[in-house]
Amino acid sequence: MYGSRARGDNLETSDYEIGLVCTQESSVNISAIREAVRAKNVNIYPFIYEHLATSTSDVPFVKPLFLRELKLTARTLYGDPIIEQIAPPPVMLLDVIKSLRFNMGYALSALLAERAGAHRLAMNQFSKSNLFATRDCLLTQHGLFYTNYEEIMRH
Repeated sequence: MYGSRARGDNLETSDYEIGLVCTQESSVNISAIREAVRAKNVNIYPFIYEHLATSTSDVPFVKPLFLRELKLTARTLYGDPIIEQIAPPPVMLLDVIKSLRFNMGYALSALLAERAGAHRLAMNQFSKSNLFATRDCLLTQHGLFYTNYEEIMRH
């Protein structure tokens, strides 16, 4: 489990983000997972072990930052403690710049959601984009990778 539920800074309405780790040979399609698990507020994403171990997972976020957060905050719910055994990748200045750019785009997405009348979604996206952009700035200033909203707000 990862995300706000694993970090402990979730809201009552926050979703559960579950990573299903499997080997390349036994990989599962995300469509098959969504078909099998139709629980509300539960999102299950497949991860291939070999890709996690080499920091090459196909994720829409800046990989080193996302994988470092997984390493520091994710919790194994069942099976071998795989994520706990994987070394977090180094984070370079260019990774932080890419993350800031990503979060600016996320803030723009929030603006578009607000214009479309999706107020709750817009508020959620805008607050997350600002918090994670703040974390990126703190990372460049202090060299520390803050993992939850409370730590980010405190610094």
